[in-house]
Amino acid sequence: MIFVFAGRPLVYSFDVTLPPDIPVSGISPVEISEKGPARWFGTASDMAFPLLSRSHHLLELEVHGGGVNSRTLEVWWNKLPYTNTVLRAGWNRLTFLIPETMIRDGENVLSLTIDPLPPFQQEKFGIAVTQLHLRQLDEQLAPVQLLIWLSGICFVVYLWAIVLQLSPLEQVLFPSIIGGVIGFGIATIRLQMAVLLPWVVGVAVFVTGLFALFRFGIWWRRQTLSVWFARLLLVVVVWFGIHVVGMNAPVFIDIDHRARANHVLLLAHGAGDIVQSRLSNQYEWGIATVPYSLLSYYPFVPLAFLITETYEFTIVFKCIISFINATIPLFLYWISVRTGYGKRAGFFAGALFVGFPVTHLYFHDGSYPTILGVWWMVLTLAVMNELALRGRWSWQEVGIIGGLICIALLIYVTHIVFVPLVIGVASLLAIYRDDHHRGFGIRVLIALLIAMCIAVIAYYGRYLVPTVMAVFERLTTGERVGHEALPSPLVGSLVEQLWGHVRFIPIFLTPPALFVIRQRGITWMGYILIGYVVLLLGGIIIDQQFSLWNKHWYFSLPSLALLGGIALDAASNYRFGGKWLVGGLIGYLLFESMYAWFLRVFLYQWSLRTL
Repeated sequence: MIFVFAGRPLVYSFDVTLPPDIPVSGISPVEISEKGPARWFGTASDMAFPLLSRSHHLLELEVHGGGVNSRTLEVWWNKLPYTNTVLRAGWNRLTFLIPETMIRDGENVLSLTIDPLPPFQQEKFGIAVTQLHLRQLDEQLAPVQLLIWLSGICFVVYLWAIVLQLSPLEQVLFPSIIGGVIGFGIATIRLQMAVLLPWVVGVAVFVTGLFALFRFGIWWRRQTLSVWFARLLLVVVVWFGIHVVGMNAPVFIDIDHRARANHVLLLAHGAGDIVQSRLSNQYEWGIATVPYSLLSYYPFVPLAFLITETYEFTIVFKCIISFINATIPLFLYWISVRTGYGKRAGFFAGALFVGFPVTHLYFHDGSYPTILGVWWMVLTLAVMNELALRGRWSWQEVGIIGGLICIALLIYVTHIVFVPLVIGVASLLAIYRDDHHRGFGIRVLIALLIAMCIAVIAYYGRYLVPTVMAVFERLTTGERVGHEALPSPLVGSLVEQLWGHVRFIPIFLTPPALFVIRQRGITWMGYILIGYVVLLLGGIIIDQQFSLWNKHWYFSLPSLALLGGIALDAASNYRFGGKWLVGGLIGYLLFESMYAWFLRVFLYQWSLRTL
């Protein structure tokens, strides 16, 4: 499949509005010209085209020579002189034929040199470029090196499937899907894919090592690996991979990613007051001062003593956050199995967490504290669920739960409302129903109250009254507020949010899931899921008046995934048609999720139509 796609002739366009997606030098940031966006190419500029086919190529440029006639543009190919042309003062359309004899293996470098533009006499002002296209003129396979590397990656995925003991059909199917995606990428964005190849290989090697250790652990403990968990692992590692590779692509536009890394570096240098003052001024909420705890930053401070540069730290930070986040679907699987909903429901829950497009929302803008907050909440629920299953209690149990909840409250600002609402509703329901979870509900409620007191005393107390007064003042205004200072394509109507974030799926899955929970007997996790539903409905109502910036959707994502997993598991029991329907839905969501992320990475397209 890779070879079929790779036979498509290369068509590459340098998008001047986005960061360069191939290696370049001597090119300035985008500016607006009379013909639209343009970039200044300096007096000496280079563009490296990785892994071109041995074929004739046509190079087309639209450049502005400035207000000066008779400047000579010299064109070099692989550091050898190719041709030169005299530019007019205005716009010039240039076309060059690059014969196949000039194409070499590996990287091919286009160099443009010209005298500085008078009267500036600065190296950055060579020519203004609005368009640059490189087109392959005849069909040739992509270079053998690229095909070997990509075939090798597919073989590694095949080895993963063998190590995880999937069925022979799945051992062929899963690498074929990966090969199809890679092959399509080669056909459409070959150069960009070639640039990302080292990252893809790096992730593949890292995951292979993890799988080898995991398989050794399974053998050592003489355990049997569930096929549903094995399938989920494959989904999760691909999800982890596209986050790591995507966020480190040259074309990826950072929003807050570098700022978060810089905040950690500042904390390492004792500048916590500076970080606190910056983060407390969250103008998108429409409130002057927001209680923004730095707890989610401190665990990474030791790393800042090893990696001291913002650029390098940003790369490492992206990889670490991606890895931490990739464990959430595994926690959901564990919760589902331990609660009694089953391994298949656990797989569906993990796959839905990956498949709902909102899962990429805070990778898109670099809001790592939000991601870490949801991860810690899921970890807290997993531990709490284990304690609920023990059937006996101790004050040590209250201390463990209280400590976990206290950290959850302090890890991100919205958790001071979200966490007590979910856990409080669950506890009160368990107490009210007076079933065998009543005692555990009382202990959790005590732990929650203690944790809230500690969080208020330790941090939130000084912000409590002014924040509550400011929020109340904003809620009493006559129009929706909280986003006018920072317009965003991700702020929209409820219908737009339902489509963009979750593709309307929870509307159809949540009611039957709650029915199944009721029919089987409400477990402690069932009470928690009901608490999440209450939170999400309340957040939707409040969001109509006070923009929550999608925080309620992302915070509720684990519950939507668990509820969806329960409903899809029940639907799978309805003969063969149910299995096909569920499989099609999971496949559709995984495709939508991956497609939305690729749009964000390569084209910087993001809105409530995608995620």
